[in-house]
Amino acid sequence: MGGPYSLPRGATGLTATSSEHDLSAARARAAAFYARHSAQSGPGLRAVLQLDPAATLIAYGRGAQAEALLSLDIGWQRVVDAHFRHRPPRPAELEEAIAAVEDALAAARPAPPAGLVPVGGGGALRAIARAAGRSSSAEGPLARDDVEQVFQRLVGVAHGRPAAREGIPEDAAFAASLTLLRELMHHLDFPSVVIAR
Repeated sequence: MGGPYSLPRGATGLTATSSEHDLSAARARAAAFYARHSAQSGPGLRAVLQLDPAATLIAYGRGAQAEALLSLDIGWQRVVDAHFRHRPPRPAELEEAIAAVEDALAAARPAPPAGLVPVGGGGALRAIARAAGRSSSAEGPLARDDVEQVFQRLVGVAHGRPAAREGIPEDAAFAASLTLLRELMHHLDFPSVVIAR
C-alpha cells in the first residue's frame, strides 16, 4: 500500500491499485461537497470529510473553495482488501488496519489544524452514527467518544460477541469505515464530525 500524499493541483497521486479516474472523481466529489457545505456555513474555518473506497479525503479552508486537500492513500475498501481476511475481522486484523491508518496519518501533509469539526456524508458515516444510537436520519454531530464506544463494540464482535447483540453491522465496509473514522478523529484531533445529508 502506498503512503499518504497531498494532492496539489495537477498531481495524480497514482498507485498500483488506484486509477487517475478514481482519484480525480474522489477529489471532485470532495471539492463539490466542500463547496456545498461552504455555501451553508458562516465565516471561519470549515472542513469536510469523505471516506471513499480507495482514499480518505479532508478538504478545508475559509472561503468558497477549499484551500487544502489532504488525501490519504487508504480508503475503506483498501482496508478490507489488505487487512480483513475474516467477517467480522479478527482482533489482529483490526490491529493491522489501525497500524496502516496510523502510518498513513503519520506522514500526512498538509495536516489540518487540530480541533476541526469536519462535515461528512455518505452511508458509512450514517451507519456509524446509527450504531452510536442516532435516529434513522443520523444527521448532526457525532462525538469522538461516541465513535470510540462503537469501535469498542466492534472489538467485542472481533472477540466473538454476536454483532446483532452489539447493535452493529457485520459488514466489512462498516468495520473499515469505523476504523478509519476512529483513527482520523484521534490523530487529527477532531472532537466530533457532523453527519450531513
